[in-house]
Amino acid sequence: LDPFSIGDKKLYLAEGSYSIDVNETDAYRVCIMLEFVGDVSADVNGKHYSGSGWKNICNYVGFGGFDIKITSEMEYWINPLGASGRGDALIDTTGIRVHWIETVYIA
Repeated sequence: LDPFSIGDKKLYLAEGSYSIDVNETDAYRVCIMLEFVGDVSADVNGKHYSGSGWKNICNYVGFGGFDIKITSEMEYWINPLGASGRGDALIDTTGIRVHWIETVYIA
């Protein structure tokens, strides 16, 4: 299922901003799972996040979606997974990968 039209490939944001609209009509809470690749700083719905690793950001209904804005400069780095053939790029960039969005409903 792909209710938010993310597609088969993961959205990777290296610079700039991106908005994801969410229809939350019957939801209690909506969450987005982001992976910060490298040392990245970004604002998600106006709240600042930085560092690397996984970020699970949740909001209660009424906000309309997720606005992601990269605030750090993009940097290039050698990706060891690309060198070994397990990744898709040898020279990679810092950025944010959107893995999924989930809605939580109250039964």
